[in-house]
Amino acid sequence: MKNETEPITRPLSEKELKKLSNEEFDQYCSKIIKKLCKSVADDLDFYDYPKTIQKYKDEESYLKDFEDDLTRGGTLNEVN
Repeated sequence: MKNETEPITRPLSEKELKKLSNEEFDQYCSKIIKKLCKSVADDLDFYDYPKTIQKYKDEESYLKDFEDDLTRGGTLNEVN
């Protein structure tokens, strides 16, 4: 198996996976898992928990204010 820092060039076939030793298979799986985790973390700001929570609280507050305004007789402004 190639060095762990090298990118995965293509998925291995079932036949190729069967030929790998246990250590090589573990390294291959580890690369895939790391790549998947990085992708999810980049998309969700998973590692910046305080920022993400504040974002959701701000959105929730905005929606509540909007709802309160409508229930008090507020109107939506039309765009011409």
